[in-house]
Amino acid sequence: MREYDVSIIIPCFNSSKYIKDTMESIINQDYDKNKIEVILINDGSIDNTIDILKTYEKENIIVIDKKNEGVSVSRNIGIDIAHGKYILFLDGDDKLALNAIKCLVEFFDKNYDDIDLVTYPIMLFYPNGRKVMHSRYKKLFNKGTGIYDLSINYDLVQATINVMIKNDKTVKFDPNQRYSEDEQFNTKILMKKKKIGYVDNTYYYYRRHNESVTAKKHDEDFEKVYRFHEEFLNEYNNHSYIQSIIMNNMRWRVKEHCIYPNNLSINEINNYVKLIQPRLSRVNYTLFNNENYIDTLTLLEIIALSGIKCDVIDNKLLINNEVVINNIESNNYITKITYENNKFNICGKLQTPYFYKENIKLYSKITYNDGNTKEEEIKLTTSLEYKKYFERNYTLLIDNNVVEITFIMKIDNKILDINTKPIKWCSSKKIYDKYNIAISNKIKIRKKKFIDILKNKMVKCNNLKFYVIELLSIFEKKITIYYGDKNSKLYNLYLNDKSKNKIFITNNNGIKYKKRILKASKIVTDKSFDTVLPFGNLTSKYVQASSFAIEEVKF
Repeated sequence: MREYDVSIIIPCFNSSKYIKDTMESIINQDYDKNKIEVILINDGSIDNTIDILKTYEKENIIVIDKKNEGVSVSRNIGIDIAHGKYILFLDGDDKLALNAIKCLVEFFDKNYDDIDLVTYPIMLFYPNGRKVMHSRYKKLFNKGTGIYDLSINYDLVQATINVMIKNDKTVKFDPNQRYSEDEQFNTKILMKKKKIGYVDNTYYYYRRHNESVTAKKHDEDFEKVYRFHEEFLNEYNNHSYIQSIIMNNMRWRVKEHCIYPNNLSINEINNYVKLIQPRLSRVNYTLFNNENYIDTLTLLEIIALSGIKCDVIDNKLLINNEVVINNIESNNYITKITYENNKFNICGKLQTPYFYKENIKLYSKITYNDGNTKEEEIKLTTSLEYKKYFERNYTLLIDNNVVEITFIMKIDNKILDINTKPIKWCSSKKIYDKYNIAISNKIKIRKKKFIDILKNKMVKCNNLKFYVIELLSIFEKKITIYYGDKNSKLYNLYLNDKSKNKIFITNNNGIKYKKRILKASKIVTDKSFDTVLPFGNLTSKYVQASSFAIEEVKF
């Protein structure tokens, strides 16, 4: 049997749309093709994936057709039959950079005795051609190509399958682990030497589309994920890397609001919290007080879920007398303001570390037009996290003077500092037509004057004109949109090039932005995700500016 430098294992399930791109990225590798083995595993596809796979079959490209049993079973089959010195994993809708095999094998060969696993950056790519490097590789692998000690660099959590490993067949995927199976597999390998190799001059291209597994919402098998984390804590003696795996897992779950499955009763939620708490209570949170790793709000929510006893002194959060977070703010976020029958309804959430130790009370203080004030307590709704919600109705008779609403947080009779902030723009159209509202540590409400109302009507007329022009723009193909990585030197040089006409747009969908865009032949933005583009995908092309290239992509 021929020996290979690397075996590439590719599970395929209904991959007919993308597998040709995947195979092209392998066939065109800058490496001796005779030293590459490809194992294609059709995992019970119901489209014509198997027919496409068979067109590639030859001595060093093996095709296996099997019933649907999941990606873990497929990869294990590939591991069992792989003949390469190394194994590389690739999904049937993703791609490799053309220098990937060469870069990874050369690095592994030089450092064979020191490591068992090498990773490399993930580049996300979208149907419209946009590419974005995964944030993990921008922030954490800050020394570039090399070997990282996981006892020191414990935050380098390898949760994804963009890895090359030694083909020693000692570790397999758990077929019963439907979620986080990559993380579980990688961790078993990494904890042998407690080191990870990293190569920064190549990419794993990860396709983002609506059909990908990560794009779909599931009620995950949470319990299995939480339990194998608990097993790792025991097996590896509470190693800081295992703690980091737990924190990384909780970080994205908190942000995506999927700590537990949807549609559970309060009792069922409490049962999940009881399952989570034993492992969270074993985390040393002083290891994770770095904003580059986890933001303060998310860290506070995870600590709240842990049930650990905390102390708060001078806006510092302490656990076991050690400072975990410095200078924590107490924030009162206004989430919604509505108006009906002369009543203002204000909703919000109070987030403060003092909920860990004290019974906080929230009050609103209204300053009326005649100078009188009125203070009332606001009922807070309990949350499982460190924030609590509120809703309050105000009957306010407002003329052209300003009415102010301020918020006060108290422990007993002691007044504590609190910041009042809006979450984006939170008022309704009915308010906008009649009132001006400003939120900056207090809510200021003023009835609009006649001139303000007249301006509103003019804006509406302009909006109508804009939408007509926007409809006609279907036939317009001159617009170019520039996306960019705002941290890119190349992009910043482009932005500072005064010889080019550039228009910046933001999330603000106001008429002044629209009017500027209508006159523009180019639109430039450094907010790829949040930017609102009135022309949407009717544009004919855009130019992406990144850290390494400026490229034009046609729609």
